[in-house]
Amino acid sequence: MTVREAAVVADVSVRKVHQMIDEGLLPDEVVVKGSRERRLDPSACMIIRFNATAGLRLSKPMRTKVAKKMRKIDPMLVEAYRMVLDEITIDMSRAAEENRRRLGEMEAAKAMVVSDPDVRGGLPVLMGTRLGVYEVAGLIEAGSMDEALAAYPSLTPELARAAVLFAKAHPRTGRPRKAGGTPANDAHLVATRVFSADELEGGAAGNAT
Repeated sequence: MTVREAAVVADVSVRKVHQMIDEGLLPDEVVVKGSRERRLDPSACMIIRFNATAGLRLSKPMRTKVAKKMRKIDPMLVEAYRMVLDEITIDMSRAAEENRRRLGEMEAAKAMVVSDPDVRGGLPVLMGTRLGVYEVAGLIEAGSMDEALAAYPSLTPELARAAVLFAKAHPRTGRPRKAGGTPANDAHLVATRVFSADELEGGAAGNAT
């Protein structure tokens, strides 16, 4: 998936995802090699979410350790995201549930958008219609879902939601590029001991409760 798609799923900014990659906070295994643009394995989404929430309270070495463990978890196994490392309990299960839902929505949205040179010159349209993705998304953004459904009889709520999500993950050239915002407080971090000096290196917080 693209960096922007991962940012939308993880609900963080694209800039922040690139920063995490540059700082080595994402395991090499989740960064797809051999492409002109950066691409990520879907498993990166939860690691990104972790780094934007609970990971902020940990040192870089500990964040790297958690990320490597998360890389091996099946994104569908929500409870597996509650783990204990070095006496620190990290509970990302609630975020994992949300991540699973958003990953599914992203894949569904991409499947509902098609591009055919014989249909409106190859512009992205919603499957089974001639409705432009960006037209529908723009109308919903400027007005409401109900207005879009009333304006386009062939539009369904499912297609409308797909248009909005696809447009966010694949904005038109020249439009402001912004994905996600400040992640919700959906991560819980519990420590049963004081962090060592090494763990505090790099500006990590002191004790976590």
